[in-house]
Amino acid sequence: MSGNANYVLEQLDNGLVDFGLVFGEADEKKYNVLHIPKRERWGVLLRRDDPLAQKEKITPEDLRDQPLIVSAQEDARKQLAE
Repeated sequence: MSGNANYVLEQLDNGLVDFGLVFGEADEKKYNVLHIPKRERWGVLLRRDDPLAQKEKITPEDLRDQPLIVSAQEDARKQLAE
């Protein structure tokens, strides 16, 4: 089964699954939580002829005024905004 965090937590709450993997925050008072060490790497998909494609690293400032298509997952949007 696959879904976003809200879907997985809803399934747990309703007893429809025994466990779920949620990458992000979960209420530790409500759920038994196992923190898994992680290292995230973000990327940007660009056309080859985009000026940003020539850069070795892209900074938040590079993207500030760019139209972006981002994941609909709440945590991803929150992290990007930060």
